Amino acid sequence: MKPDDVKSGDWLALALLLESVHVRPLFARVASDNVGSLRVLQRTGFAVTGTEASFANGRNTEIEETILRLGEPATAPFDAPSGKKQTH
Repeated sequence: MKPDDVKSGDWLALALLLESVHVRPLFARVASDNVGSLRVLQRTGFAVTGTEASFANGRNTEIEETILRLGEPATAPFDAPSGKKQTH
């Protein structure tokens, strides 16, 4: 998967959430093999804090999940294609 293959709808949904939810820190968990979701979260400021084995109901098996944390609210909207904050 190339970095630019992330769907713009994913960026928009997360950007809207981060804009409207001001409580910090925020935590996210994602299957470690879900590269696209990991990329979206990291490009919007989430940092990996660890991993944990967890049962995934959708897969009916135990998987490794990556745990991420966002500490500070975003100060500018994110540019979906580059993942960088816009500075308009």
